[in-house]
Amino acid sequence: MRRVSIIIPTLNESSSLGRALRHVAVLDPPPLEVLVVDGGSEDETVAIAQAAGIPVISCDRRGRSVQMNYGANVAIGDILAFSMPILGCQTT
Repeated sequence: MRRVSIIIPTLNESSSLGRALRHVAVLDPPPLEVLVVDGGSEDETVAIAQAAGIPVISCDRRGRSVQMNYGANVAIGDILAFSMPILGCQTT
């Protein structure tokens, strides 16, 4: 079976990260790992990820593509999935 790493680039995503992590937590089968790659958040983003038991990787440069590439270099899964915690996104 393939092993999936989910990489979530963040920057001040405290309003939506918790919801995104709850959705990831119910995946079946679960991912091999979930990584939050933070670009220097000044809100509670890092604390939210840590409280959920998700590793936070600090990226010294901001920018989704930079953070995604940084996470991809750290991830150990065979398949990389990228997710953005988007405010106001609804699931049906």
